[in-house]
Amino acid sequence: MRRMTLGLTATLLTFSSLGMAATGGAAMPWESPLRAIMGSLTGPTAGYIALIAIVVCGALLIFGGDFSGFARNVINVVIACAIILGASNIITNLFPSAGAVLPTDTKASSTEARIP
Repeated sequence: MRRMTLGLTATLLTFSSLGMAATGGAAMPWESPLRAIMGSLTGPTAGYIALIAIVVCGALLIFGGDFSGFARNVINVVIACAIILGASNIITNLFPSAGAVLPTDTKASSTEARIP
């Protein structure tokens, strides 16, 4: 009996949480600030900051002389963060195509799409 009660409780909790997740509602109060942060991290400003950080840290590693282990690790972390945050902008600049390029042959698509 106890096992059946636990199973029924788990089932009800699972379906009730799915029902709550599926309902639409008002936006949460933290969504707009998070979207602003996301826009800042993926916008053109982030790309420029990432590029400057990569160049400066790379120059420090090449021409900076002898660093301690901690300083070298900090520079490597800054380079990694700059690459991660600026990856979308770097890829967009390297490969300007926005995605798949599909042909726009409207005659073939309009006549072949009709089924008699």
